[in-house]
Amino acid sequence: MKKKIIPIVVLLIALGSVFFWSRGRERDLVLRGEVEGTVYSQIAEVPGKIIEMNVELGSSVKAGDLIARLDSTDQKYTLEQLQIALEKRSLMLKSIKDDVGPLERLLGIGGVAQHEIDAAKLKETIAEADIREIESSILQTRKTLEKFEIRANCDGILISKNYNLGSMVNAGYNLADISADREKYVVFYMPREYSFDISYGQFFTVRFGGEECQGEVRFIDVKSQYTPKEMQTSATKNKVSVKVKLLLPPDTKLKSGSKVEVVIKR
Repeated sequence: MKKKIIPIVVLLIALGSVFFWSRGRERDLVLRGEVEGTVYSQIAEVPGKIIEMNVELGSSVKAGDLIARLDSTDQKYTLEQLQIALEKRSLMLKSIKDDVGPLERLLGIGGVAQHEIDAAKLKETIAEADIREIESSILQTRKTLEKFEIRANCDGILISKNYNLGSMVNAGYNLADISADREKYVVFYMPREYSFDISYGQFFTVRFGGEECQGEVRFIDVKSQYTPKEMQTSATKNKVSVKVKLLLPPDTKLKSGSKVEVVIKR
């Protein structure tokens, strides 16, 4: 009899363990999530015609890579004219200064009047002011010329290209969009009754392809809504939910559009 009882007891313990393990697993809320990247627009700051644009949709770019180059012929001509004007004024100033010295010596022996010295020094002052003005214009023109090259403002993937070679654009036009490599989020919808227990800075487990990582809560929508159909699970179907975003680690292998699971411990 004892020999029969012992296996039964062991079986009951094993079944109990499975039951409580299963109950523990049921306490975890598993929600569908989708990865999205932070999108940075590449905005033209000056008007012009696109004369170079080598990037293509889906191509990888690094911060500083050339996205597009606009025609800057007029601005280059303006810069050239300013540089010529600066050279002329500099020669003129040198000539004026060369004249002031002898005049001051002549003043000492009565060869010239004081007003002649004053007039020469005034010309010198005006010439110096002209030079500073031209130098300022040259600096401004050079800075403007830099804006004719639109360069990537982050590392990432080109996800939209709104204009092509030969297009005319104005200041404020968005030439392309880049999904940043190191700023990816998981978007998911949490049933409203559980949303009151989460807070900014909290970490949740993100599962994908047999791997997992931790995502930090960076956004909790203040408005409730029904979970989009493609994101629904049994826990969120036909239920009012709250949109949440988790910041993924910078070295994540996940790409924008990847489907993942978000595990909420209950």
